[in-house]
Amino acid sequence: MNESGPAAAERRLAGNLRAARERAGLSQRDVAGKMRDYGYSWRQQTVTRIEACERSVSHLEAEALARVLGVHVGTLSRPAGLQQEAWRILDAAARVRESRDAAKDYAASVRHLENQIRRAVDDGNGEALADEIAIGKYALKEKP
Repeated sequence: MNESGPAAAERRLAGNLRAARERAGLSQRDVAGKMRDYGYSWRQQTVTRIEACERSVSHLEAEALARVLGVHVGTLSRPAGLQQEAWRILDAAARVRESRDAAKDYAASVRHLENQIRRAVDDGNGEALADEIAIGKYALKEKP
């Protein structure tokens, strides 16, 4: 199959549009509605036709479509294999951001527990809350 020329470019755009739309959790109707917000008279059928390679997309439409989908405009024209690799990189980047957020939550939780233990001891309740303090100290020693 010839992977160059206008027909190949439209097939790439159709597949990448569908993949980006699904990754964004958007229906065809959602995409059409967001495109209308950018001034294009799109309907759900417009998206269906583009994904079926029955309608072309202008450069300006592609730019708006990329904004709607939260991707770079180049995402819509990449070859499938390259785009799959790009998705893997983006997924890994998202995991790093999520892990960083979880690490911040963990650090804040550790500080909070340390403060609660310190407060109980400072208030003279260390002996009465010895079991709870021991559990708290054990939790602080556990690896995340």
